[in-house]
Amino acid sequence: MSAVDLAFDAERRVLGAVLHDPSLYDGCGLVTDDFADEKHRHVWTAIGALANADAPVMLASVAASLEARNRLVAIGGPIVLATLYADCATTAGWRFSAATVAEAAKRRRLVAAAQALLDEAERGATSEKLAAGLTARLDVLAEDRPSESLRWFDLADCCADTSPLEDPLVGPGFLSRG
Repeated sequence: MSAVDLAFDAERRVLGAVLHDPSLYDGCGLVTDDFADEKHRHVWTAIGALANADAPVMLASVAASLEARNRLVAIGGPIVLATLYADCATTAGWRFSAATVAEAAKRRRLVAAAQALLDEAERGATSEKLAAGLTARLDVLAEDRPSESLRWFDLADCCADTSPLEDPLVGPGFLSRG
């Protein structure tokens, strides 16, 4: 699996976990631009708008928020929200997923900064200007995310099933697919 695939899956896990347990929203330390997938950015924006307004974050309210912004159809409709929710059988490991999303976002920003420097070099920028641009971009990227939100996590925290979901017909930690 590629890094892009892993990040996409991590984005889905974060969204699903927050849909199950909205209290995780503030602990993620993520912003909309951290999500590479446009549909995921729309969902995160809707969740954030609700959370910041102290409104309930649940499938219906997120769908309504997306609809109010004319984004529900853009993400694929309510079925996409339901799938994000259903595919998240547990919120365990949400910190790992959030860290994966944050790391992928930082990599994308580094690549964009490197590409901008290459573009400047191709346009004939001097080495001094390129060095100054590199230093400035690295300073911005270093401050890009507070170190606390990118701190590593305990394996026990990552794997502990602190919030299992239960399907009464199947049992703890599982959701029926039928």
